[in-house]
Amino acid sequence: MRSALLVLVLLGSTASGAHAQWTPEPGHGYLKVWVKWLQGFQYVNAQGEHFAYQNYSEIFLATYGDVGLTDGLALFWHTDVVRSFMLRDPVEDRLRGHVTGGDPALGLRWRFLLRDRLAASLTGSVRAPLIQRTDERQVVYERDPGSDGVYDRVGGLRIGAGTWDLTAGVKVGYAFDRWHLGGSVAYQARLKGFDDRILWSLEAGLTLSDRWGGTLRANGAHSFSPIRGDADDPPPADTPSGIGNGVSWMGMAVELDYEMKPTWYLGLTLEGGLGLLRSQTGGPVTSLSVSHVY
Repeated sequence: MRSALLVLVLLGSTASGAHAQWTPEPGHGYLKVWVKWLQGFQYVNAQGEHFAYQNYSEIFLATYGDVGLTDGLALFWHTDVVRSFMLRDPVEDRLRGHVTGGDPALGLRWRFLLRDRLAASLTGSVRAPLIQRTDERQVVYERDPGSDGVYDRVGGLRIGAGTWDLTAGVKVGYAFDRWHLGGSVAYQARLKGFDDRILWSLEAGLTLSDRWGGTLRANGAHSFSPIRGDADDPPPADTPSGIGNGVSWMGMAVELDYEMKPTWYLGLTLEGGLGLLRSQTGGPVTSLSVSHVY
């Protein structure tokens, strides 16, 4: 029972919105709340150029959940409840903060295959642009001034994308007695002339003991110009927040979860970039979570 329950928890606990190939029984599901902290150390623009810049960090409060509707069909959601961005302005010599909500995503997951321990699902979701603060909130300056004593601009902080995201994909997983393998690939169409993206993930999880479990995950998002693109499409974003057009990344995460009591879990996730960063910052990400299977 512990192994089966842990598989559901681990496969359903990612911030990208559920890598669960298995779907919960009708009326049952999974809830998760987590705090994510990113400490940025280097900004990468759309051309792959790296820039050292002033102190930058993010703290997000996020939630994810899913619930079984019928046999093999589940409803899921994911949203950042609060997003906070802190960036030092060397010209004004002060740390400036920006707080906003998040753009919620709502979707369906249909398990079309369940054969012994092998499962596969199709997913589709829509992310709504509730946060319309798409203008540049703050200039991003280089870390040190040039020989002329002037701090050069290397980007602009943005905290809202302002576009609808439509995502469709497939997830496949296999559960062993104490560990599992899973993977997913999806196509994300972004409106308002934004580049589309290919999203993917690969993961392996292990039941370490009666109360401890762990997961190793690699994932990525890769932007490309769609066929429907034209000359009036917005340019790639030049923001360290990774919110905007043309954002790409590839990363690795290690997760640990501890069962406090039956169906309740504490989690710790450490994430870092593997490469191919575009239009966002690099830096370690730490997340603390509470989740519940019901």
